[in-house]
Parts: sequence; structure tokens; C-alpha cells
Amino acid sequence: MSSLECGSRDPVKPRSADGKRAQQKAPWRAMAIVVTAACGLLGVSVAPRVWTEFQIRKARRLMDARQDARALDLLRRAERFQPNSGSIQFHLGRVHRHLGDTETSGKHLAIARQNGYAEHLVDREYQLISAQQGQFGEIEPYIGALLANEVTELPDICEALARGFVKTLRFRDAHRMLDSWALVEHTDPVLHTMRGELFRLRDEWKPAIDSYKMALLHDPDHADALLGLGEAFLEMAQWSEAEEAFRRARPLFEVRENADRERVERGLVRCLIELRSDDPSRRDEARALTADLTADLTANDEWRPMLARLALAEKRPDRAIAWLAPRVACWPDEIATASLEAEAFRALGRVEDADRRTRAVELAAREWSGVAPLLKVLDEQPKNADVRYEIGELVVRLRSRRDGIRWLEAATLLDSFHRAAHERLIATCEKAGEVELGIRFRRRMESIVEVVHR
Repeated sequence: MSSLECGSRDPVKPRSADGKRAQQKAPWRAMAIVVTAACGLLGVSVAPRVWTEFQIRKARRLMDARQDARALDLLRRAERFQPNSGSIQFHLGRVHRHLGDTETSGKHLAIARQNGYAEHLVDREYQLISAQQGQFGEIEPYIGALLANEVTELPDICEALARGFVKTLRFRDAHRMLDSWALVEHTDPVLHTMRGELFRLRDEWKPAIDSYKMALLHDPDHADALLGLGEAFLEMAQWSEAEEAFRRARPLFEVRENADRERVERGLVRCLIELRSDDPSRRDEARALTADLTADLTANDEWRPMLARLALAEKRPDRAIAWLAPRVACWPDEIATASLEAEAFRALGRVEDADRRTRAVELAAREWSGVAPLLKVLDEQPKNADVRYEIGELVVRLRSRRDGIRWLEAATLLDSFHRAAHERLIATCEKAGEVELGIRFRRRMESIVEVVHR
């Protein structure tokens, strides 16, 4: 017998024992291949959804921590993978509402609804958009139902409602909503900062300071609370405390090229002038903060009074009068500006002019005393648009364009057809150099007029 016949294995037909094992393994191998393939296909279909849900949960945590810009970035990345996800679109709508972009928020919510996201949640988010904008006309009957939601959602709901009440200057309703918010999340610094703003708008400086301090107790680097605290201390002539608040706030506002950053810098300059103004180093610092300014401040003349104060501290009253002249021409009844001008005239020895401006200050102060009775009327009639318009007129002429605009806007939100408030609001924005704001308010008025004429 040949070696081939004796020792070799048939390459086609296996030996009996090995053959049985191979036959036993074959079905398991096939099954393993099928299971692996199925798992692969399942992974391909499930993995993106799992990753997306993870991104949404992460974005929600960021929103809870008030890191809305980072949350928006996460959600946009998730949207690229699943653009038709109702959940992603809903949360994009929410984060845009948090950021104040209600138009974009509404677009994402419409897509969420089209893709089958929970109808009642989308409806609630639309209601919160209206509330946050101060448009309570249609949703006011549903406020109780909104507050009956699960506890985890209440801070967001309370904040949106509180912002709307603050925007419309419904003081009692705003305080009540802030109280409801505090019951579920009393450590939020935004809550206490908003309460401080309510007190500030009524010249209630002591409770305003207490509210801002409470906000800073929970977040020592809360920029808006530091700014509010500094301005409240300025009104109380507590220069050291105001300077400390502004110095702490300044680095936090460095990245902001807006009016709030300028408010911090103006406040700091005021403190440098009022406190130890004979110190050359403090005057040098004040000059450095105003170094980039020129006489051409027509777009925003809020710096003029501060530059006039600096000129008076440097014993240059003629320069102070020059700084104030355009502002006096624009806002002749403003109490603070008239007081500064009277001081400058007196330093120049122009007694008659100084006495004339002093009388103007006294007259304006008597006129300003009429605000207190109007506030009492407002407490009794919290939705009275006419009273808000009257207060807004006084605030614009005698005190502050920024706050006056808030009062006038509140009147238009409570009464869409209050033509005098609309017209005064637009005129004030244009006169104060707030061009974009004036355009927005003009478009709103035109849309209301268009609806009326249909």
C-alpha cells in the first residue's frame, strides 16, 4: 500500500471524528456571522440616535448652568447628524429663547412640531416666548397651568414669566413670580439681580443693594449684579463701595463691546473723580479711561457729563461747559446735566447763568416729585399703560433715556394701540442715537397700523 493510501487524508472527505466537529461548528459560525452582521446594522442605525440623545442631555445641563452659547454649539453639531430630529429642533428653539432670539426660536419649534415632537411641550415653549417678550394678552389665562408643570421645569418657566413682568414693569406680578421661582431655586443669581433691577427702577436703593449682594453671594463674579450694585452705590454717594464693584465688574465686561461695558467705565471714572480727586494718579487713570473719546459723541453722548466732571476736577470749567453744550441743547431739562452746568458757570464767575440753571434744576426736581404719586397709581392699576407713558415722559426728559425707553416700551406692550407712546418711544431712540432700536420699534408700530387698516 502506498504512503498516499496509508497516511494521507482525503482533501475532500474529512475523517469521521473531525467531520462531526466541523459539522457541529458550522451552524454556530453561521449564526455568529448573522448576529455580528445584525449587531453591526443595529449599531449603524442606533448609534447616531444614542449619540444625539447624549448631546441633548449634555446641552440641557449646560442650559441649566446658563452656558447657553456652549449648549447651542452642541445642538448645532447634533443637528448636522439628525436635522429632522424633533427633540433637537425643540431644544434649539429653547436655547435661542434663552439667548433672546425669539424669531429663530419660533422657526425651530415649527420644525419640531412638523417632526412629531410632543405637541403640548411645543405649545408651552411658544407660550414662554410670548411671556418673555411681555406679550401676556393671549397667555395670561394659562399662567396657572404653566406653573403646574413638573418641578424640574419650573425654574425655566418662572424665569420666562418674570422676565415678561419685568419688561412690562408689572412690579407686583414680577415680585410674586420671583418669589415662586425662589421656592424651587433660590440660589440663582439672575433671580436676585432681576429683583434688584425692579427696586432700582423705583429708586428704592437700599433693597436694590441688598438684592444685588444676595446675587453676588451665590455668584461672586456675576457681571450684571456687580454693575447694578455699583450704580446703586453711586446713587447713594457711597463712592468707595461703588468703585470696588466697578473694578470687580470691569474684567468681566472686557469682552463686551456694548453699552454695559461703557456703563462700568463711566461709573469707575465717576468714582475716580468723586473720591480723592486731588490724587494725580487717580486723575491719570480717569484720563486713560476717556483717552479714546473725542468731541464728536453725537452717536452716544452719555459720556459728556462724565467728561465735564473730569474737566471740573481739573479746574477747567470752560471745558466742562463745552462738553455739556450739545447735551443741554438735546436734553435741556435733565437734572444731572443742569446741575453740572450750574456748577461750571459758578466756577467761571457767571453768577446769573449759574442761578438760571439752578432754578431749572429746582423746577425739574419739583416735576420729578410727581413720579411717586404715579407709582402709587400703578400699584393700584398694574396694567395701566397711560401711567407708564406719563412716567416714561418724565424719566426721558429729567433722568435717563435708557430707563425712559423701558417705561415707554412697557406702555406699548400693555396697549399696542397707544400711538403717543409708540411715537415718543421712536423719537427718543432716534434722538438718543439708538438707531437700530428705533428702527425695530418703528417696524412694530407700522405692523400694528397695518393690522388696524385691514
